[in-house]
Amino acid sequence: MASNQNLKDIQWVLQEMKSGSLNLHSVSFFLSPQSSGCHQETENSLNVNISEDSIVHFSQLLKVLGTAKGCRSSLKNLEFHQVKWELQQVKDLRLLLENSFSIKQLVFQRNKFDIECLSELTDTLRMNKCIKEIMLSESGIGSDGAGLIASALKENGSLEELQIWEDSIGSKGAEELSKMIEVNSTLKMLTIFDSKSITATPLISAVLARNRSMEVHVWSVDHNKKNSKVVEFVPENNTLRIYHLDISGACRVACALGWNSTVRSLDMTGVKLKSRWAKEFRWVLEQNRSLKEVNLSKACLKDKGVVYVAAGLFKNQSLQSLYLDGNCFGGIGVEHLLCPLSRFSALQNQANVTLKSVTFGGRKTKIGRDGLAAIPTDADFQPECDPIRNI
Repeated sequence: MASNQNLKDIQWVLQEMKSGSLNLHSVSFFLSPQSSGCHQETENSLNVNISEDSIVHFSQLLKVLGTAKGCRSSLKNLEFHQVKWELQQVKDLRLLLENSFSIKQLVFQRNKFDIECLSELTDTLRMNKCIKEIMLSESGIGSDGAGLIASALKENGSLEELQIWEDSIGSKGAEELSKMIEVNSTLKMLTIFDSKSITATPLISAVLARNRSMEVHVWSVDHNKKNSKVVEFVPENNTLRIYHLDISGACRVACALGWNSTVRSLDMTGVKLKSRWAKEFRWVLEQNRSLKEVNLSKACLKDKGVVYVAAGLFKNQSLQSLYLDGNCFGGIGVEHLLCPLSRFSALQNQANVTLKSVTFGGRKTKIGRDGLAAIPTDADFQPECDPIRNI
């Protein structure tokens, strides 16, 4: 907000709105202990500071915004900062949103809602056909709030972007949002920041299973209490990047990939995987027809896991590049991995003819003499480092 000497009186802005002399595109409300007033940053943007003892002005401004002809047709963005919502204020906001056909973006930063207010707000969203983007940040909506939003978006056909930052929706809230994704085909971007990484699993699984062209970014807090990305999917380049998931979550995502047609590149570099996951991924390789590149580098895969991956390659007809460097398998894994790429006689065709590159090796990979013997002379073998030193 501007300094006090630059603030204009609330009554001034009410009169200007009613007269239609303001052509506002963006209005930001700030509730704080400071004195009330307005600051017009640009010709089309207004910041409104409302003190606790002048809270009645908040409802007045919402009502005027909803009835003033000029604002109803020009207003595009509404932001609310540190607002402690009461039911009547939400009803005033609902009336504003119902009367305006130009508002495209709603932002709630450090707001407080009780369940009744959230219910009223999401009922507004349910039938709204204009709003394209909603962001809720540090507003304590929790799993119940996420459930209300999900319920509304099952019927909403216009919202394109939803962001929920640091509101701890948890696995329950994520499951509710995943059910929404199953029926909502208009949402184009979903961004979630949650204290628990498990939130990512149902969300990305629903997007993959339903072949949604929805950009997804999920963030969490790692064991060092630093912000870290859990998963991202970018439909524009058909890339799914998983940064960290527990084994149950990784298995659920693998199941969702079986019949998926939107992912061309899967990158799980550094995710700790087990043979349980590899068993599920074998089925993915057998069924999926869109994956072109898979990166499983430094994924702690041992011989048993690589054997499952190799088994999936026998029936796979789309994968072109496979990266397995930095894993913990040995000669047995190498033998099985290269088996579908090998011809054992001049009359026999190799099982997999689409895979062009297999990369493996590294300090943890103990290929051994049997593994070296299994490498065909015409294979596209690109070790990260000389595997012989690990014998």
